[in-house]
Amino acid sequence: MMILRVALLSVLLTALWGCSKAPERKVLGEIDGDATKAPERKVLGGIDGDAYCRSIGKTRATWIQDPAQFENLKTWGCESPEGWQPFSVGVICTAQYGVTAHGEQEIPGDPLTWVCVEGAAPSDAPASWNRANR
Repeated sequence: MMILRVALLSVLLTALWGCSKAPERKVLGEIDGDATKAPERKVLGGIDGDAYCRSIGKTRATWIQDPAQFENLKTWGCESPEGWQPFSVGVICTAQYGVTAHGEQEIPGDPLTWVCVEGAAPSDAPASWNRANR
């Protein structure tokens, strides 16, 4: 008789509250499991420096080192008969992909490994990145 009463009470409570157990609780700020998980890095693709340079009336993109600029690090820029002008990979990435983006060099010193990554540039960028290419 006691078991029947407990079962009946359980059915009544379920009907009144619409559930058979307490809802799962999450820690404030926790989203889908791990609250400390960093957002994923979303690589958008490479840069098209030549297209950018042509769009501003220059000839092509070149990778050079100018000891007077950018902490003596090599940087991308546009070349033309009038000279060379550095460009920001981040500016190109944002224009090319239509979202806020920045450039990251995946292999230091290798100009062909610059990629566009969604979001603003990190404040703690590696020392191998010069300020023009962020």
